[in-house]
Amino acid sequence: MLMLGACGRTDANGLPDGDLVIRVRGEDYQWHVRYPGPDGVLDTADDVLGLRDLHVPARKTVRIDLESADYIYGFRIPELGVNQMAVPELDFAAQLFAEEAGSHPLMGDQMCGFAHESLLGQVVVHAPADFVAWQRQPSRP
Repeated sequence: MLMLGACGRTDANGLPDGDLVIRVRGEDYQWHVRYPGPDGVLDTADDVLGLRDLHVPARKTVRIDLESADYIYGFRIPELGVNQMAVPELDFAAQLFAEEAGSHPLMGDQMCGFAHESLLGQVVVHAPADFVAWQRQPSRP
């Protein structure tokens, strides 16, 4: 089960805090995903990069910071009730908590109304140890 909600803690920008923070950026009709590397801090040399799919650990609170470089994007996990926007120059966040490992469709749309297949992906929920192993693989694009 994946839940969207607040855990009551916020950061300096008023966004929900989490055990893990991942940045998802809509750009050029694609989801660009940035995960902290082994140092646990975003925007450092060991960050893990990905496209389209979102990988999260089970049994951890995950904050997804959503950004857009160019358009308004919808970030949705319909079967789990997650629906958020990524808008240029605005900060949005979603908070996720998954109890069990599994996979769920990640749907996105660019608000011009066209279907962009590169916004369709999967939310892959890993057992915590498997997430750490995945995170230590060589960085993707």
